[in-house]
Amino acid sequence: MEEIIDGVRSVGLSKRKKTGGRQKGTQNKRTIERQAAIQAIQASGKSPMAFFADILGNEQAPLELRFQAAKELAPFVHPRLASTESRSGGMSHEGRLEQLRELLSDDD
Repeated sequence: MEEIIDGVRSVGLSKRKKTGGRQKGTQNKRTIERQAAIQAIQASGKSPMAFFADILGNEQAPLELRFQAAKELAPFVHPRLASTESRSGGMSHEGRLEQLRELLSDDD
C-alpha cells in the first residue's frame, strides 16, 4: 500500500479528507463543567469565597473537590511568607546578638 505522490512516499495514508471529531469552536467537557460551576455561583448569589467555603465544609463532597476549594481559599486566609530579611532599627540579627553579648559581658 505504498504510493509515491509528487516525489513523496506515503505509507498507509488515506487520500480522503479528515472527517469526524469535534467541530471547530465546540467546547470540551472541562470548559462546559467550568461554565456550569460559574453559573451555579452566580445563581446562588454568594461570593466565590463563600461558595468555596461551603464546598470545603461539606463532608459529603469528594475529597479532591474539597482539596481544590482549600487551595483556592488559602491565599485569602493565610498570607504568603515574605522572602525579604526583616530589619528593624537598622541592625541585622547578627548585630543585635553582638550587642547583647557586649551587654552581658559588661555585667560580669
